[in-house]
Amino acid sequence: MELLGKARKGGLKPLPPKLSEDDGAEGRMDSNRSPKSLENEASTRSLAKRVRDLAGGRKSATMPAVSTSSTEGIATGLASNPQVDSSSRRQDPENSSLEACLSNMGRARPLKDRLTAMGSAASELENYSVDTVMAILDAVEDLASSDSQLEGRMACYELLQVMSCHSGLEDEERARLYNIIKTPIPPVHSKPQLLALRALLHDGRVVQPLESDILTLFVQLLNHIFNGTLEARPAFRKNRSRRGKDLIPEEEALGQLLHLLQDISTHSPELFAGHQYGQLVENLIFIANKTTEQRDLNQIAAVFSSITKSLQLPADKLQASVEVLSGIACTNDAEAGPSTWQGFCNLFNLNSHSLILQSILKILLQSTRHRQSVTVRGAVLTIRHIVEAKGEAGLPVVPFQQLLKPLQAVSSVGLRVRSDCLQILIVCLSDLTTFQRLDRLDAADWSALYDVVYEPSELSGQGGKISERCHDIRVSSPLHEFVVRRLDCSASDNKDNEDFKDFQKKQLELAYLLEPRWDYLGKMQRAFVLNLLLHAGCSSQNIALHLALDHITEDHLTLPYNENWFYHLVLLLELSTFDTTKPVTVRSRGLDLVAEAIQYSERSQGFHQQTTSLRHLVLYTMETLVNEQDVAIINIAADLGATYTWDKAGDVFEATLMFLSNAAGIEIQGSPQTLGAPASQENRATTHLVWMFLQCLQSFSENAKKLFEVLLGVARDKAVPTDARLTAMKLLTRVRCNFNFALKVVSVPDTLGLAATLYRTEASSQPYTLATNTVSSKGSIAAESPGARIGRSSGAEHTKPTRSRSTTRSGSARDRSFKAVPPLWMYPGSKGLPMDPPEEYSPGLFLHENASQLDQVEDIAVVPFGNWLEAILDVLHDGSDWEIYSYVLVHLPSQLSNVALFSKQEDFLQALHKLIMAQLRTGSFHEPPLSTGVKKGDIAVCLYHSLTVLVNYQEHFSREKLDETVRTFFYGIGMWDRAAKCCIHGLVLCAHEIPSNLRRSLLAIIQKMSQMITQSHLAVDILEFLAGLVRLPEAYQIAGPDSQDFLRTIFGICISYIHYSREQREKGKASVAVRSSHAPTRLSGLSNRSVSTSDAGKIADTQRDLPEYVSTLAYHTITFWFLAIDVRERFKHVGWIVKNLTWRDEFGRESMEDQSQVTLDMIHRTAYNDLGETRANEDFSDASGPIIKETWLYGMSIVTLETAQATGLTQITKRQASGTTHAMYQQYTAQLPPHHIEMPSTSTSGGADTTAKVFPQHVLLQLGFTIAPVPIPIQPILLPEDDTIKRAISSFDRNDTVDGHKAGVIYIAKGQSTETEILANSSGSQAYEDFLMGLGTRVCLQDAVFNTQGLDRANDTDGTHTYAWRDRVTEIVFHVTTMMPTNLDDDPKCINKKRHIGNDFVNVIYNDSGSPFNIDTFPSQFNFISIVITPEVVASGVPVLEEMGSARTSPHGAGPHDHVEMKDVMSYKVQTIGSLWFPQISPVATAMTVSAKVLPGFVRQLALNASVFSLVWSNREGRENISSWRNRLREIMKLRQRYANTGTSANVSYPGMGTAADRGGAPSYVDGDEWTGNLTMAGLAEQQNFLYSADFTRWN
Repeated sequence: MELLGKARKGGLKPLPPKLSEDDGAEGRMDSNRSPKSLENEASTRSLAKRVRDLAGGRKSATMPAVSTSSTEGIATGLASNPQVDSSSRRQDPENSSLEACLSNMGRARPLKDRLTAMGSAASELENYSVDTVMAILDAVEDLASSDSQLEGRMACYELLQVMSCHSGLEDEERARLYNIIKTPIPPVHSKPQLLALRALLHDGRVVQPLESDILTLFVQLLNHIFNGTLEARPAFRKNRSRRGKDLIPEEEALGQLLHLLQDISTHSPELFAGHQYGQLVENLIFIANKTTEQRDLNQIAAVFSSITKSLQLPADKLQASVEVLSGIACTNDAEAGPSTWQGFCNLFNLNSHSLILQSILKILLQSTRHRQSVTVRGAVLTIRHIVEAKGEAGLPVVPFQQLLKPLQAVSSVGLRVRSDCLQILIVCLSDLTTFQRLDRLDAADWSALYDVVYEPSELSGQGGKISERCHDIRVSSPLHEFVVRRLDCSASDNKDNEDFKDFQKKQLELAYLLEPRWDYLGKMQRAFVLNLLLHAGCSSQNIALHLALDHITEDHLTLPYNENWFYHLVLLLELSTFDTTKPVTVRSRGLDLVAEAIQYSERSQGFHQQTTSLRHLVLYTMETLVNEQDVAIINIAADLGATYTWDKAGDVFEATLMFLSNAAGIEIQGSPQTLGAPASQENRATTHLVWMFLQCLQSFSENAKKLFEVLLGVARDKAVPTDARLTAMKLLTRVRCNFNFALKVVSVPDTLGLAATLYRTEASSQPYTLATNTVSSKGSIAAESPGARIGRSSGAEHTKPTRSRSTTRSGSARDRSFKAVPPLWMYPGSKGLPMDPPEEYSPGLFLHENASQLDQVEDIAVVPFGNWLEAILDVLHDGSDWEIYSYVLVHLPSQLSNVALFSKQEDFLQALHKLIMAQLRTGSFHEPPLSTGVKKGDIAVCLYHSLTVLVNYQEHFSREKLDETVRTFFYGIGMWDRAAKCCIHGLVLCAHEIPSNLRRSLLAIIQKMSQMITQSHLAVDILEFLAGLVRLPEAYQIAGPDSQDFLRTIFGICISYIHYSREQREKGKASVAVRSSHAPTRLSGLSNRSVSTSDAGKIADTQRDLPEYVSTLAYHTITFWFLAIDVRERFKHVGWIVKNLTWRDEFGRESMEDQSQVTLDMIHRTAYNDLGETRANEDFSDASGPIIKETWLYGMSIVTLETAQATGLTQITKRQASGTTHAMYQQYTAQLPPHHIEMPSTSTSGGADTTAKVFPQHVLLQLGFTIAPVPIPIQPILLPEDDTIKRAISSFDRNDTVDGHKAGVIYIAKGQSTETEILANSSGSQAYEDFLMGLGTRVCLQDAVFNTQGLDRANDTDGTHTYAWRDRVTEIVFHVTTMMPTNLDDDPKCINKKRHIGNDFVNVIYNDSGSPFNIDTFPSQFNFISIVITPEVVASGVPVLEEMGSARTSPHGAGPHDHVEMKDVMSYKVQTIGSLWFPQISPVATAMTVSAKVLPGFVRQLALNASVFSLVWSNREGRENISSWRNRLREIMKLRQRYANTGTSANVSYPGMGTAADRGGAPSYVDGDEWTGNLTMAGLAEQQNFLYSADFTRWN
């Protein structure tokens, strides 16, 4: 109350009105106020809260809480007007509670009441006058003393903080408050004290009148609070997990103190002077060196940055300050970094550059004396920043040489420091001027530079040790320094050390900085850069070593003319190639340099001098890499080793062989086997073994033999990965030999057809892939691995004949689902061999020993080929990986076709023959995995192909075995639906090669085929077999009790297919293979000409012409077999044939199509006659007197009678569809008796020839008519003798009486490939000439009376002779290019020859070129089919064809050259290759091996069938293929349609013939009667009596 009374008496002025928010915002709530101001505000609120808590938590209603202004806002106001006018002091408001409040603050009051009053006063303190504030201070001053209770002291300091913010304080009041605030307090509670001090000093902006004492206070507080912090931290750290990450009060106080010190140095730097300034800096240095907390360092760095902005540090404290700043700079803290760097910048700005720089460099030079490496590293970082600044911001430019010694001094401190040193070098050397001064460095400088760049020995083992081989490297080598520094270095695993990685990165950066300037470097500089690149490259996987190798190559350091070349190569091999941690791109370079040295040595004159060193180098490489697993390194090392296979000493070859054998997984003597290597490694190693074998094949037989043995081991070892075994097999299956048993390797085997069968071609696999993808997307069964082993099955489920399935695979996939897995091999796929094999046979590598070989060749080796054959048997018998099994199945037939290769392998052939037949008969071969989509029948197809080839080895098998072979094919027709075609094709070959064995099973075969006629996809194959069989009389026998059934079965097959084809044509079916079990792409895949899936539809469209071909082929077969019957037995089959050739149309009427009619016409002509062709009588002339000629249409023939009237001698010409018959008729008149009297003539024609005795009509009546009436429609029709009839008959006669065909024959000599050079051939080999002799008969073209198929017969334009062949039905003329004239001067492109063969549908290609034939060699839109003949085995002697004595001639005119034999046995591979969309329906669409003795007849039959089909196919666009016979029939029908109803009948009605009953019910027809029957066959017979009247054999 007393204090309040004093206030009133003193006339305290009231406060001015309170500012509004808008007016006072700048003074009270500055938007930019510091966090400390907010802290002060929070402290005010916390004081009020604390007081309320002590008072029971209740707040007086008369003391509303008023927020105080910010300290910064007050300070700003005071700074702008430090002298506050006394008139501006605010007066206390009239408040009735103020007196009570002051009373409660009295010292006599309890502490609780005092604190409550202090809280109330603090809330309104800003509104009080200064006097009132001082009055309150008087009341509470005692609470600030050291002996006061802690609660009171804390509350007092918080109230002092609020008072310090009062805007009306004068210096006196401020001094009083300062003296109270600086009263010592324990560090743990010093935060309120510091907050009050901050508020009093207005964040360092207002220090009056306290200037003289503030710095001293701060020195004391720093010591006091930091010491307290050091004491408190250990206990705090023990409980840190419990207390979280909060700061202890001492740390908060220390932070407040340092921040306040920073603010004061910023706003009042004039305070920092004198002894106290030095003491302050010393205290800061002490704290920096003593503390372990980053926050302390950050604040000290900020204080130094603030102090040095305008003040110099005391001289005696400069070095220590620099060290402190350097240590702080090493912390890499985001807050400390900028502050530290700013402190250094300030030092350079206010002090001598050299002084500060020397202080920093001194730290580096005396790095060993510094206990803390962070100080050294911080100094390095500082130097780095200075260098990077490049003189900007007032910083000095440091000379490069001045840095080398200090950097060298710290090179052993640690990797972090050394990385920073490297960065300094990078920055310096990036400057071109500094870089150009490198040549001024002395030896000591270069040594220092090396020390900085190279890591110490304990960290240098990343590239491995350098062997003792490099000890002798000479000083002249630029790599000498590198070798010296790396020899005997201990290895250390620093791969995962982040500092080491950063150091490597810096090394690379420095290397990449210097490397582009290589061309401008001197010798020493290049050595440094080269060593740096090597050093960096050895310690990390990067391109640094690559660059080093580039420069080593560029400077030719590894070429033999360099004195250190050998050591350089060894060094680089050890640093790069032998270091398995390096990337392949680096490792391979060492091997490349070795190869380059080898090439240089071979080119240079001193090659022999370097051979020993190079041999040692390659041996060292092979021996070191013997356990190598990297595929690329194996690849390159194999190339390197193979380069030395020429060495007869064999050491390099042996080392390479051991290396590759180990890599391939094959253990040989002296070679350890590496286990667990990646699968691809063995494959690549095997690839190089194959490559080396091909390299040695022509020159180094012994080496080739060793390689062959290793490859055999790879192929046979089931532990070797499948891809490696396949690579070996790709070579082994391509091995061939001649009759001298010399080996060669073919480039591409003929296996495309079989590969398609197993879905191993692109065209065949795509439809299946689509199907399986569709199915697998719906299924859940896991996929099988294509590498899974396959097992046997009993095959019982396949013993029954089954009906054809769908043409696609998808049907079979519906019951199972799986995911297709890509196969390991495809055809043709990637190149099978790593290089093209030599075209010539090996001069020294043989299959068997031959005495003559030893005399001719020194280097001879015999390969153990029998081991490969055993491997084949193992695979087929025991089963294997599916990829291996399928590969053997596909490629075995091609290799078997090489007869000489197996000529002495009788045991193998018999074992293989027995195994295949047993598996096919029982179905016990192996099941393919489900995931492949291959069916068991497809496996059977492959086995049947091998069995087909085995037929060529008939001399090795007994008759019983050959009989069993035929029966195996026969059983396969019904057992394996997919293999039926292949079995029929096998029987085709048997008919030619082993006809007698076929004959014994022929009846059963024909009966089986008759059961398969519902399998329409077999129609062409069955009919072609029957059509070809009839021309091989040794293969059948028509005799005995079964002959009639045998023949009727054949005729029945043909007739069934005729009816089927007719139905297909009527229904508009597109293909004869509607129910085929093979998809169109699979059918096309049977040839060796691959087509894309997009073309499959076009191929399927072409199949619509197959019904027409089937019909034509069936009629031909009927004709051939009818003529093959003995003439005495033919009539027995006429009625049955005729009956079955008729058919009923949709109206139920019987009818017969054109082709049936001409067939029946042929039967009429030949049923009782086997004389063959007839000719006109050349002696019949006018010498016999006047001749009268008349022509009639007589039935379905044109009959011409030429009668000599005086003698009656008549020449009869009967023209029918199937031929023309010439005959002579003469009536032999008896001598008249003497008493005979001539009757007087009744002729009324004047001038008539009275000598005429006979007319042609008489002959016609005598031969064909009696008095029995003949219906008018079938009576002869006399044709007028006019020009129309003459032209018609002339046109008719121009139609051949046989079907004419043509085929080109082209010879390709060795090495020829272009059309022009091939057509220019005028002769061929002797074997080719002998083939022509068997193909047909050599005929003269001059005035030829047969159809020469376009060959000139007048001027020899197309040669004088050709070859032709003819029987009673068919004729084929061959356009032989070698027999045509060749005139390259007038016809350089052989156009004359091309106009013939270019228009031939069929060409026979005799390919002696040694390369596969390309059908595009002769581009033409008419060349549909090429029959390619390739000599598979060439004998050592000259092949000669000889006739086999009196060869049996078939009744249809087979020539004597059908069966020929070779003095030296030869075999040929025959295959048809069609144009892209031409259906492949030939039995040799997949290549077939044929012996020389049957080749001509076999090829001729192929050409005939191909020509027939080509004629059908060429007329597919809405046209019809009309045979010669059908054309002749149509000419007759045209005449009947024109003249049938125009003539007057010569018939008369004879009375007394009785009634119809007397005539047996047969009607009589006279002139004028109308024909009432329904006519068929051009109006020649009644429908109801058709069959009865057509079968003339009832006359017998």
